[in-house]
Amino acid sequence: MPYALVCQKAHCGRPNQILSESQQTQYGLSLHYLGCKEELKYLQTWLLKDPILAPLDPNKDIIVQTDASKEGMAWICFQKSDDGVLKVVHYGRVAITNAQKNYPASELELIALVLALKYVHWFAVLRNVTVVTDNSRVVYLNN
Repeated sequence: MPYALVCQKAHCGRPNQILSESQQTQYGLSLHYLGCKEELKYLQTWLLKDPILAPLDPNKDIIVQTDASKEGMAWICFQKSDDGVLKVVHYGRVAITNAQKNYPASELELIALVLALKYVHWFAVLRNVTVVTDNSRVVYLNN
């Protein structure tokens, strides 16, 4: 059974590389030996450059961005740094259940918001929370 390894960098001109079991054993699924040195270096540069998540500051407000579709729900929690740049403090996502596939988009957005707030509720009750969503109906559900 072949194993697949995908070079993810957009400017990499190589197609997906398919490995047989013998090649997998020979190379150990190492990007270095598969000719993906540029991709490995690119990932190392960006993943090790700065923290991926900023630490949560209890003295700053939080911004929650949500999105949902028939495939899944996702959210990102931000805080503004001292220089005004938005820094990510939490990522999250869940898959949609079969029952939820029948829900309207506005309800899926609200579920995503509830799940986002669930992860930061201990902090969100003390600070102002700004919600960013692409579903305008969510804004009017409170009225």
